[in-house]
Amino acid sequence: MTILVSSVGCEIKPHSSWPNAPTSTTIIGLKELTVSTDPLPHVHIQFAHCYKHQSDWIDVLSRFARGRGTLYDIEFLTDDQGRRVAAFGFHAGFAGAAAGSLAFAARKEGSDEKLGPLEPYPNESSMVKDVKDKLTASGKNIGDVKALVMGALGRCGRGAVDLFRKVGLAE
Repeated sequence: MTILVSSVGCEIKPHSSWPNAPTSTTIIGLKELTVSTDPLPHVHIQFAHCYKHQSDWIDVLSRFARGRGTLYDIEFLTDDQGRRVAAFGFHAGFAGAAAGSLAFAARKEGSDEKLGPLEPYPNESSMVKDVKDKLTASGKNIGDVKALVMGALGRCGRGAVDLFRKVGLAE
């Protein structure tokens, strides 16, 4: 079942229009902001990847300081026992690798075709079969398809590697 955010009272705005939103608007995102020097005056709730000194962390945090904005980094959202409650894990890597594979399969040689909307699968085996079928139908020889998984031993990386193995990519 797909639930549109508009059906639960959220207003859909054009892509990347958030910088022009009133400063009283809370910006909710998942990953890094576009690299920029623009001050950030809003409240942001996202995975900012700043507090472990990840790439460009000083630049990102200084944008919040200059704009007098606030960052709630979901990376550090924990329960009463101090365990992270919002983290991308095995299944995020598995699903992300599947989505990337489907996008790759959608790109026909010499075309600008893009992956359309995704629908949920009833189970893992039907997703693996669909990804494998679409890679094959795209004219790509699965034995020739290569994927590089950055952080292959991490939570997400292990899921991505598992998907690639199950669709038949060579190690």
